[in-house]
Amino acid sequence: MAKCFTVVRSYSINVHRSWLASGRRSFTLDARKFSYEGPGKTTASFLDDEVGQYLMINSINDRGFKLTNGAFAVGPIILFPSFLFRWKIRTIEDITPESLLWFRTIEPRIELIILGIGERNYWPVDSIKILQRNLQLLRKDLKIEMMSTKEAVATYNFMLADFRLVGGAFLPLPSGIEQKLIDA
Repeated sequence: MAKCFTVVRSYSINVHRSWLASGRRSFTLDARKFSYEGPGKTTASFLDDEVGQYLMINSINDRGFKLTNGAFAVGPIILFPSFLFRWKIRTIEDITPESLLWFRTIEPRIELIILGIGERNYWPVDSIKILQRNLQLLRKDLKIEMMSTKEAVATYNFMLADFRLVGGAFLPLPSGIEQKLIDA
């Protein structure tokens, strides 16, 4: 589309100039004659096409996550813009610096890790405190935000649509809860 716009624009300018200079007042439709493919050309792109290549989450429930590409990921996951891993944890007590090792090793470095822990009120206060202590060890190297899975997934999708380097670690929702996040 952008190329078409650039071609039409340069074509119309050049046709107008040649038409005025020639005195013949003839009109030709040879776009190759007047197209411009050099450096500095104007381009445009559609965000839907670019965002569509990334993995985003469409809905979540107690079993897992439905992705925008139609796939369903069962259980906890670690999600990057172009791939995902099953995350072998069961509760927030299992979330340790070692369980989040992927975020330290991946290149290019992730700007922000979004951690979705299901429902915040679902876990005992002591478990939340242990998790916050474990995350404090990682915050020296990485930026981590912890929130409910619904908020975490929405934040992940929003930041990814803004072309940010973001990663997510998500636990499914507690039993009986289902949330559709994107109307598709």
